[in-house]
This record gives sequence, C-alpha cells and structure tokens, in this order.
Amino acid sequence: MEDRITSSIQQYTHVVDSNHGIKEKYLKKLLVPLSIRLTDLDPNWIIEMSNFGGLRGQIVHMSGKTRTPPDPAATRHLIRTMLLPGLNDLDKRLTALVTSIGPLTTRMTLRERVRGAFRLLWCE
Repeated sequence: MEDRITSSIQQYTHVVDSNHGIKEKYLKKLLVPLSIRLTDLDPNWIIEMSNFGGLRGQIVHMSGKTRTPPDPAATRHLIRTMLLPGLNDLDKRLTALVTSIGPLTTRMTLRERVRGAFRLLWCE
C-alpha cells in the first residue's frame, strides 16, 4: 500500500510540475485528484479560465505574427471581476481541505496547498 501511495504522489507531483495551462482540461487534471470536481466550481469561471488560457496561448505561440493585442483595460477587468474571485474560491476550498485534515501554515502558497492537499488525501 505504501508503494501505491508513493507512486500516486509522484504521479500527481509530475502532473503539477508539468502543467502548462489553465484551460478546463488542465484544471481537471489538477483538481479531480484533490476531490474537487469541476462541477463544484462556477461554470462561468471555468469557461473564462479556458478562454483566458487560449488567449495567452495565442499570444505566446504566435508572437512572431502580426495580430491585434488584447485590450489591457478589458483584460484587467476580466481578471479582477471573474478570474481572481474564482481563484479565491478555489484557494478557500483547498485551505478548507488542508485544515480539515491537519494544521495549515498560513504562509503556504496555492501550489503548496495543492500539493499538501493531495498528500493528505492520499496518505491519511
């Protein structure tokens, strides 16, 4: 059993470390092993995260081509009104998960909370 747990942690750590996106398919890979279903989250937030991830990908992967840049004001508005509140909700869920199983260090980053939640879920 110990080997299975260790293997699961290593596989999940690889998923976290090799993650390159915020689209729905990447969120699912990151969150489902932590017992957070995408249906638990605001569907509009998931759509906006996917759209934002797609926009980011276009900018990064098509940087040598001429295209109209995104409107900075609209992007800031999207981040403030939709993306950050959804990330805060996700952070609260991860914090609740970690604190329900063990003590929480308030200085933990979101990434550390995700890893810690996975370890606690699969090791306890």
